[in-house]
Amino acid sequence: MRNPVVWSVLAGVLIILSAIAVRTIDSEEPAVGLASASVTTIPAPRPTMTTNPPTTTTGVRAAPPDGWVCTDIETVDSDNQALPTALLDQVRPIHQAACRGDTRTLLDIIGTEPGHDLSELITELLSTDTGAVALLAFTLEVRPRTLQGGHTYCTPTGAAAVFARGTLTNPGGLTVFTTKPTPMTERSCRG
Repeated sequence: MRNPVVWSVLAGVLIILSAIAVRTIDSEEPAVGLASASVTTIPAPRPTMTTNPPTTTTGVRAAPPDGWVCTDIETVDSDNQALPTALLDQVRPIHQAACRGDTRTLLDIIGTEPGHDLSELITELLSTDTGAVALLAFTLEVRPRTLQGGHTYCTPTGAAAVFARGTLTNPGGLTVFTTKPTPMTERSCRG
């Protein structure tokens, strides 16, 4: 582990996480996009059924819009540029498992395939909340924004999923999923 590039990337990630933590601690509102005792869980049926209307009101989790049914992922980004095959190969099985409501397969993909690095809190949310699983499927159906650090899928409801770019030695993968806007996703999702 003497590679200076790895240490530089690690230092950058720690600085960003520290800034987010300080901003969250200074805020009077609960951490947005994370499961907490103050979040009211709205029961959501399987992805092929009608769900609650979208909202980003404090304390209420966003959900896919009424009448939403899983379709397919986009193959171009928000600038109409073709998405890399490597990204599509990562997104497609996650989307398919989420559409089926197959949390076991979804968590297996996220937990075992290289590059995916979701927080334990988010994997717990996905393992217990079918609405969050449906929202992940919905999120992966929008055209992502291609940014320097990877691809960010931003929904009108405020949910976002980030697939970080990989390096020569480490593959990229799903690193962030939020059910509501966060300071980081709001910056990434601005048009």
